[in-house]
Amino acid sequence: MRPDCLFFVASAVVAMVIADAVADTERYQDVDPPHKTPERRGIEDKEGGGGIGDNGGGGGIGDKEGRRGIGDREGGGGIGDREGGGRGGGGNEGEKGNRDNLRQYPTWQLEVTEEDERASLQYGLSRGMEKDRLEEHLYARKLQVEKDSAAYWHQKRFREPSPRVVEYSRKGYEMDMATSFLKERLNITDKNAILELEHSGELVKEQCDAVRAGPPNCDRFSRYRSADGTCNNLKNPTWGATFTPHRRFAGQDYGDGVSSLRKATAGDALPNARLVSLAVSSRPGPPSTSFSYLHLSFGQFLDHDLVLTPLVPAPYGGAIACCPEALGGDASLVHPECAPIDLLADDPFYGAFGQTCMEFLRSAPATRCHFGPREQMNEITPYLDGSGIYGSDLQTMDSLRAFRGGKLLLQVTGEGVELLQPKKDLDDGWNHP
Repeated sequence: MRPDCLFFVASAVVAMVIADAVADTERYQDVDPPHKTPERRGIEDKEGGGGIGDNGGGGGIGDKEGRRGIGDREGGGGIGDREGGGRGGGGNEGEKGNRDNLRQYPTWQLEVTEEDERASLQYGLSRGMEKDRLEEHLYARKLQVEKDSAAYWHQKRFREPSPRVVEYSRKGYEMDMATSFLKERLNITDKNAILELEHSGELVKEQCDAVRAGPPNCDRFSRYRSADGTCNNLKNPTWGATFTPHRRFAGQDYGDGVSSLRKATAGDALPNARLVSLAVSSRPGPPSTSFSYLHLSFGQFLDHDLVLTPLVPAPYGGAIACCPEALGGDASLVHPECAPIDLLADDPFYGAFGQTCMEFLRSAPATRCHFGPREQMNEITPYLDGSGIYGSDLQTMDSLRAFRGGKLLLQVTGEGVELLQPKKDLDDGWNHP
């Protein structure tokens, strides 16, 4: 192996070890291990949030839930907590610091009544049912992406969602629509004011509880971590769990403040994504003398261990079509989650094939227990925990294990070579010749 490659691998391994050590620290933050006295914990609590080492969750009165880092209107943890109230601030000072430093606009006092809440949720439910009927109609007329096309395999296999994504994304879409309705009902014109709609009334909680299970009961002395990321942080057991919203380094900037595609400052549509891509990536530079494909491959491996943002799931196992050609030019059949990209006739690649549209489907909205802007979910655990190898749920993990000596299931060739288990689905794109 080349020296630079060996150095990269060694550096990556060290980084994983450090990350694992940090995760262990976070797991036990604000929880007294057997050898730690309550008095020592009390000293740490005085110094901010959950103690000096608690960079993940502000603490104090201001940190009601600690759901996000930067931009957490409730004084949440992460970078926002350190820059807001500081480790010694926590609580109310942390909330004030976050608002002053990261929310450069005034706050609004919005009164959301139970009737407002009920009407909004009912509207969201009706829009979800309307989307279901459209999907059934498209499926019945076989108006889907052509099978075996690149767009088909991108939706169907490379980004194939789990059954939970189907359920959660539907509830997420309903909440998007409910928030849009509530915005109009309260006559909110400032996009920033929508952040104040993160109101969690009893009706919203009931809808959320019907979909998502409550916080798990954690065994603080468990020898192994969970497959789905729960209980890695004992104080906040759902932090880093599968199917939870991504945390944000910057606030949302949707066109309507809730869920529509972002717009330019002047209010117009953003530049065509294909034209931007061509302008940015059509200038090849000289080959690197210090990087190899190992950096690409290992970087992808790490990325796929940390993040999987699912697309909006297609009904009945198909692939949603967004381009006019696939829909017969009928604009009424365009799925509400579509965002197709127009292609010019003289496109340097697609022009030769006469293709004038690129299929593009939005990422699935995350379910959440409050009104407010759209969020995206992470289908896997955001820890470097080998989930890309073993899976992010117990069922997948068990299906890969031999339960003998800590080994995975293997197949052995006639030459005695050990290989991973084969995929037995003959319709799977990876099994095509």
